[in-house]
Amino acid sequence: LDTSTLLCHDDSVEGRRIAFILYLTPPNWNLDTDGGGLGLFSVDEQLNPTEFSQVIEPVFNSFVFFEVSAVSWHQVIEVTSDKSRMSISGWFHGEPIVRPPKIKTLNPSSSFETNFKQLSTETKGTEEEKGEKGEEEAAKKVLGQWIADVYLKEDAMKSINKQFCKNGTIELNSFLQPQIYDQLMESLHDQNWTLFGPPNKRLYEIPTKKNPETLSTNSETKTEEENSIESKVEDFKIFLKSAEFKQYISKITSLEGKIKGVNCLVRRFQKGAYTLVHDEKEEEEETEEEKKEKEGRRRGGKSEMNVEWTRVKYQLFY
Repeated sequence: LDTSTLLCHDDSVEGRRIAFILYLTPPNWNLDTDGGGLGLFSVDEQLNPTEFSQVIEPVFNSFVFFEVSAVSWHQVIEVTSDKSRMSISGWFHGEPIVRPPKIKTLNPSSSFETNFKQLSTETKGTEEEKGEKGEEEAAKKVLGQWIADVYLKEDAMKSINKQFCKNGTIELNSFLQPQIYDQLMESLHDQNWTLFGPPNKRLYEIPTKKNPETLSTNSETKTEEENSIESKVEDFKIFLKSAEFKQYISKITSLEGKIKGVNCLVRRFQKGAYTLVHDEKEEEEETEEEKKEKEGRRRGGKSEMNVEWTRVKYQLFY
């Protein structure tokens, strides 16, 4: 079928040792116009797939086979026509392969991770300086800089809460202030983007920092407004982690006390991009809290930190 694809995988399950494919595609199949090639990946030092080292065209009546191993990453590239890419495939089985130990890699989202106890963006003062009403007004002022006014009204928040508790999901249209939305979009359009993998877990784009030399040269000619727009995405990520926004989310979802942390990740999905379900904890570096937790368990007593892994993810899609 048009747009059919099979994402990156290595076939190393159920004792598979040799994989084979017999192609029964139309004789006039063309890799450039019809797609559907068998992409074989090269790997990095951690044995994660990186990019295609070879693309095999599904030629009619051709027989392809390869060894299944820890590095046999491959993918059926998207079919881009209405022709049928028919094939007969299978595996020769044997003793399961011995996979090398996993090497931890750092997920970019972990660099944005934080604990609300460490947040420094709270605007609350002492009880003597401001009462409960003053604290509420201060929080609304912070929220009002970003969120559309309609979603900060008490009746609207109650309505959102009712629908969320009933359905478990909700979509809030025109959520940001119009000028904030425009500035974010302008900033995202001006970003440098790079592909992020490995392809067996994900393949999408993330923003990368610009050349410092270019920035220092151009900053002299940029207006204050242009510099403000450039930093808007970073400011927005700080806002998403703020105590005020945590309180707002807790209120409209009735999840008070259950939200313990925030992950914030800017990603761009274009044609061919994807992400697969995988255990992100295996990719994260061990935090100080985890070390204390493990040390507490080793000593047979309670650790200093009681870590609860309930998190909320905010993802900025472009």
